[in-house]
Amino acid sequence: ALYSLEAARAAKAVFGHREARRRLDRALELLAQHSAAVGEAGFTDASLRLRTEVLYERGWVYRLLGQMNDYTEDLEQEAQLAETLGDAGSLAHLRFRQAYAHRWFCRYDRAQVVAAEGLALSREVGDPLMEARCLREIGVAARETGNDVGAQEALDTGLSIAAGLRDTVLRLHLMSNLCTLYWRQGQYESSLALAREALALTDQAGLVFERRLPLGDIGAASMALGDLEQAKEALAESLEISRRISDRTQEIFCLYHLGRLSMRRRRPEAARDAFGSGIEIAEEIGSCTEQSALHSGLAEAHLLAGRPTDARKHARRALQLSRSTGRA
Repeated sequence: ALYSLEAARAAKAVFGHREARRRLDRALELLAQHSAAVGEAGFTDASLRLRTEVLYERGWVYRLLGQMNDYTEDLEQEAQLAETLGDAGSLAHLRFRQAYAHRWFCRYDRAQVVAAEGLALSREVGDPLMEARCLREIGVAARETGNDVGAQEALDTGLSIAAGLRDTVLRLHLMSNLCTLYWRQGQYESSLALAREALALTDQAGLVFERRLPLGDIGAASMALGDLEQAKEALAESLEISRRISDRTQEIFCLYHLGRLSMRRRRPEAARDAFGSGIEIAEEIGSCTEQSALHSGLAEAHLLAGRPTDARKHARRALQLSRSTGRA
């Protein structure tokens, strides 16, 4: 089981998500066989923690593949394991995973509550990495509900911890979350400067695939500042990387901003294609976060193309989704 887990991590490191899932499934099968062979009394805490590790890794594979219903089902197993182990560290890990699931399904208030519980538990056991992860969940959920002050505080604190731990990947994700916060606040120069800093960090660390995050943020900020050529170049590269590694959420991000770029250039049909493709992916993977903005963009594209009936339909859908998720 341990070897299957390590093989899965090796596959995950080169974005072989489906191969990783097969290895993780195998690890869980082997652990189940072991449990049946030795009985409950012989199934040690080490074995339980190994199962938790496998479920954690499989959760991120599910996340990247957009299989969030499977992710949620795994959380039920993790809850049972955390209860059996009965320690604050296991519970902190569980709360972090639960917060992510709530955020995915746009249950932002619940995400903040659960992440705050995880934050307190991670501080109790002295786990700064889990502390930073929980702060990220709190910050992004706060941002989505319009609490910019709370979002800034949580993300800044998480970023400081990640930098101290030299966890470059987590640091890059937090920087990207802050870039989006600045962009939504109209602080485009700040967003662009932070994105460029993040891009330099990826190059310094040799993280080729992680470039997709700062490139997407550079594209969004550059377009807002009127540099359409730089925006197109950065978004196109981010989209290409995202498709190579099957990061569906970043793919949606790029399609949305490429749609906005086509609107800036008065090309409604190209915008419609980009927004429509983004909606298809979001619906396929069950991600509700981006759908309101995508439908709103599609409404604008139809209006620009002289199709007011279609525009009205998508505008109403955008409004419905925005109200149902409680997004600002």
